[in-house]
Amino acid sequence: MKPVAFDYHRPETVPEAAALLAELREDAAVLSGGMTLGPMLNLRMARPRAVIDVSRIAALKSITVTDKAVITGAAVVQADAMRSDVIGKEVPLLALGLPWVGHFQTRNRGTLGGSVAHADPSAEIPLCLVVCGGTGRAVATGLVVGGALGNVVDRATRGDGFLQGAVVDFVDLQWFPVFNVADAAITVGAAMLVWLGARVPRT
Repeated sequence: MKPVAFDYHRPETVPEAAALLAELREDAAVLSGGMTLGPMLNLRMARPRAVIDVSRIAALKSITVTDKAVITGAAVVQADAMRSDVIGKEVPLLALGLPWVGHFQTRNRGTLGGSVAHADPSAEIPLCLVVCGGTGRAVATGLVVGGALGNVVDRATRGDGFLQGAVVDFVDLQWFPVFNVADAAITVGAAMLVWLGARVPRT
């Protein structure tokens, strides 16, 4: 399939990108690596009026260290993170996990931020973020919301009427309720939220 027609923007600076987002708001999709957005566009699961390509903004390709965090720009691809001395020193778990992410072609395009934003429950990068004490609640919430939306889209597109279809299942363990990828995301995200809530210090 081919994507629906959209306007393509390629800003050169962060202020230009921010101005476009402020103008287009929910009508725009941000493209950096495109490993997830690209297929969604081709399958017409995403139908933005405009695509804002931030992959060439130099300011978004930096990896910096502060007293409390390692900050990676939105355009930092996984291959660059693998070669980064900063990542190797400050986040060794991520450095160990990155070679297992996809293959070298996808690592040359896929970004760290994109993997975290989509919060695939089978992905290594969101797991590394949670284990290293990153914004786990954001990842967990993304899993729950993304899984719920996935189920709605699945039902909406597989039946004769709106929300009349059945969600396609993919795992049957006999002793456990049959579930699909979206259900797995919801389960993992909910478990993470409970676990993270239990870790809050009591005063």
